[in-house]
Amino acid sequence: MIVKILRKIRPAQLWRLLGFCLGNPLYAIPTMRATTRCMKVSEKKYGKAHHGDGPPNAFRHALWNVLIARYCARWRRGTARALLWTERITTWHESFSRNDPFSTAMDLHNNKVGRSYYSETTGLSEVEMIEWVAGKAAIARAVTSVSEIDQYPNELVFISAS
Repeated sequence: MIVKILRKIRPAQLWRLLGFCLGNPLYAIPTMRATTRCMKVSEKKYGKAHHGDGPPNAFRHALWNVLIARYCARWRRGTARALLWTERITTWHESFSRNDPFSTAMDLHNNKVGRSYYSETTGLSEVEMIEWVAGKAAIARAVTSVSEIDQYPNELVFISAS
């Protein structure tokens, strides 16, 4: 799974990723583990639907951020640094994704909301946390424009079909 992701990265982006990992080598492994776990859970729960712009995609982005923060905080025992790393790596990821600006804005928003879920779910087991995030995705807000995303600062959003 990680190999598939790395194949999509252009050389300049790969160098940037390498720079991130060399700057924070202890976060590289937990980030890869979190990414793999997130993709497996998303596939199992939603099939291919998490690749679209609906609630399953919102779930995947939020879960990805929670898992990276959890795994990295456990690895280095530092929540603030883990959250900063999570923000940097997931924002970097959106910079090379082949999304339109609306989808990118939605993904960045859901990443941010996902990072806020980290502190709300610290006392939960991983299975409980996954179900908690799924519950939040089930009530995600449909948006029709980039400007509408700002109306839901603490909620997951998805692109409405209408």
